[in-house]
Amino acid sequence: MLSLSEIVDIFARGKRWLVGTTLIFFAAALVYLYQVQPVYRSSALVKIELNQSSLVLDLLGTRNTAPVVPGFSTVAEEIRSFDFVRNLVDMDAAEGEYVVGINTDAVKELNERIAITEKGKGSGLIEIAVTGVDRAANNQVLYNLIDLYGGRLEQEINRSIRGTLMLLIDRQKTVKKQIELLRAEESTVMTKNLELDSLEASYRDLNNKIDFLNGALELTSNGLTVVSQPVAEDQPVSPKYALVMVLAVMLGAMAGVVLVLLREMSRKGLRTAEEVEKKAGLPVLDSIGREDIEGLRVLRTDVLHRLSQSDNNRVMVCGPRDGVGKRYIVTHLARIMAEGGKKVLLVDADLRDGDLSTAFADASGGVSLVACLQQNQEFLPAVVNDKLHLLVGREYPDMPSELLMGQRFEQLLAQVSDEYDIILLHVPPVLSATDAAVVGAHCANTVMVIRAEQTTVKEIEAAGRRLQQAGVTGICCVFNEALA
Repeated sequence: MLSLSEIVDIFARGKRWLVGTTLIFFAAALVYLYQVQPVYRSSALVKIELNQSSLVLDLLGTRNTAPVVPGFSTVAEEIRSFDFVRNLVDMDAAEGEYVVGINTDAVKELNERIAITEKGKGSGLIEIAVTGVDRAANNQVLYNLIDLYGGRLEQEINRSIRGTLMLLIDRQKTVKKQIELLRAEESTVMTKNLELDSLEASYRDLNNKIDFLNGALELTSNGLTVVSQPVAEDQPVSPKYALVMVLAVMLGAMAGVVLVLLREMSRKGLRTAEEVEKKAGLPVLDSIGREDIEGLRVLRTDVLHRLSQSDNNRVMVCGPRDGVGKRYIVTHLARIMAEGGKKVLLVDADLRDGDLSTAFADASGGVSLVACLQQNQEFLPAVVNDKLHLLVGREYPDMPSELLMGQRFEQLLAQVSDEYDIILLHVPPVLSATDAAVVGAHCANTVMVIRAEQTTVKEIEAAGRRLQQAGVTGICCVFNEALA
């Protein structure tokens, strides 16, 4: 289980991923908001109530149809019905007139844009809202909707009144015929007068009701009152700019966290010197960054301290694999030691692929290590300056390990150890050849260069075992933090 400090360290190392991913999502949100069309909302508040004509029908008790004033559910169903919305679509937005043609998709699209809400149960107050990209068009749709539905209500009331009038007129005609028949009959005066008075009273009552309804017909209104005219909101209902930006940042941060964790889970290389010591079990002298001169000076001090307690003055600089930066470390360490007043000999013992002379353009003269070992030439190093000499490789024999295992190499090391304060030996990768194990047996100290995020624990352990099996001692590590 990871500790809190380790978790914090993981996210601290992955802060570029976190910030980068968040910025990408933020930029994507800005592009989206720039391209998307904002949707605005327009709304109007109306009230549906009994008008004078409806009250007359109620007072007279002559209503012969369903209630003229519909409930909220009925209003919502009628306004959202296909026929109503189709008529609304077909109305010209500018003139309010019907145009030819039925677009089913347009009907469906407009239906989805209409929202109807009751403001208080049973209050008759209804809010009608329309959404769309054009605020003026939204308002026009609301005006057309109110006019269209108001006209339907008025037609319904007219039908109710006219239906009631027809019934009353038919009843009045029936009563009139009864009066005429009664007057023609021969019956007792008292009975006849009583029946006649009753029929005439009924006739007059029906006549009064007919007059009332005719008056109500002239005063017909739809009962739809506009409490609040259509108004378009200034701010769009979508997209919500602030919400989109907040979500973009949150999603970007979450994606960054996931990427950092996946990267941490997938990586094999070690990241810190502490990891090397904890997981590989080898001491780490120092951590060296790119162009870290001060770090190299600290490394010089640590190496000199180890040499002061060692049997000889030889230090082998190696690495588990290629590309760890051992060439950079050994050449700069040699220069800094020479600058500190030590007489240094840098031996390029990589007889397979080494050529340290390219790092010292100011070096002059000298013979190669192969010439000394294979051709028995006299030791003559290239001179970089008074304190730094270089025994270059440059030549690549067929059997380099055998040359390094020979007595001549041992004698050469004994000779130069007396002439120089420090001998630095650069060798091939430990896991690629046995040369490092051969050379390391002649050195009191071995510095293994570890590259951040590239060298794995298994490589360090395998390299350490190979060196220890060959009798190499004084193994320590330098952690190269330069990632490129």
